[in-house]
Amino acid sequence: MTVNLDRGLNDLEEAIDRLIKQKEYLQKQLRKTKDRSEEIMALYAEVKRLKNENEILQTNLHKMKTLHNAKVLEKMEDK
Repeated sequence: MTVNLDRGLNDLEEAIDRLIKQKEYLQKQLRKTKDRSEEIMALYAEVKRLKNENEILQTNLHKMKTLHNAKVLEKMEDK
């Protein structure tokens, strides 16, 4: 392994600056990820709510169809 003796304080400052920029970039990406996961969780909650609402509507529709069919049969029997 060869050692470059020409390296000095400037090289260390450049390395430190590069690492600081890398750290700031990674922190920014982490914040974006956190924001995105909050959005995903909100969407998941909305999907869950809509599924529940859909089940309620399907149940109500089934009940209304059953009631309607019963009334139609009742009218047919009266004739």
